[in-house]
Amino acid sequence: MKLLAILMSLCIERLINPGLFLHRFAWFPTYLNYLQNKLSKPLIWHGFLGVVVISLPLLIIAAMAYYLLGGFTSDMAKELIAIAILIYCLGPGDTRRQLEGFITSIQENDIERANHYLDFLPASITPRERAVSEHAIISFNEEIFALLFWFSVLGPLGALFYRLTTLIERYTQVNLPTLYGSASILKGIIDWLPIRALGFSFTLVGNFTSSFHFLSRKVMSSYNNNQIFLQTIGLIAVGADPNDSASANVDEHKALLALFDRTLVIWLV
Repeated sequence: MKLLAILMSLCIERLINPGLFLHRFAWFPTYLNYLQNKLSKPLIWHGFLGVVVISLPLLIIAAMAYYLLGGFTSDMAKELIAIAILIYCLGPGDTRRQLEGFITSIQENDIERANHYLDFLPASITPRERAVSEHAIISFNEEIFALLFWFSVLGPLGALFYRLTTLIERYTQVNLPTLYGSASILKGIIDWLPIRALGFSFTLVGNFTSSFHFLSRKVMSSYNNNQIFLQTIGLIAVGADPNDSASANVDEHKALLALFDRTLVIWLV
């Protein structure tokens, strides 16, 4: 039934414009502020305890809906709740369509429109084409793959906990630096396994020889190395040179989109 839930979620995510749902987590900063006002003791907002305090109420609500409501109705209702949680947690960005729009704009030589799709990148980053590729690789893991991985392993609560961890990391960076540090460590730990699985998948469906050579040397690297590991193996898998940023172009971006699709297919199979 998990496979059916994943298939349905991916189909809905592709068919329905996710732009309609991009702000579905807009309530999260308000939720954080509410907890800060109600739980003002500084100890709570230091270390992993803060992550637990933020996540636990939402996990309990989801568990009640999934196990209690689903248990008292039918298996079909339970699966529908699981699908709803998974769909809600997918994203929340729209990196794939941003990248597709960027590629189309470049091919049509519409530079102004292309720059519109680069709002997520600091203007100081150059060359921007390679930064787009690296951002797309990381986003594919955070928005889709890692979420599906933990859904497969731990069910909808696993997917929800992963998404909450990414949100906590994102929204505490400025105002709660100590909590941000703990959330970053936790995210690195829970990202370690899916990122290695994703790197292995890139190897299977991409440039095998070069990718496997890199994988065999770096697969057991620390969680602190997650981002560099995934970006490097992703670029190698599409035949790009990670050390030659100037060579990045639209063909590299198109190859990455195809790599992501092949990766999802091989995991579904």
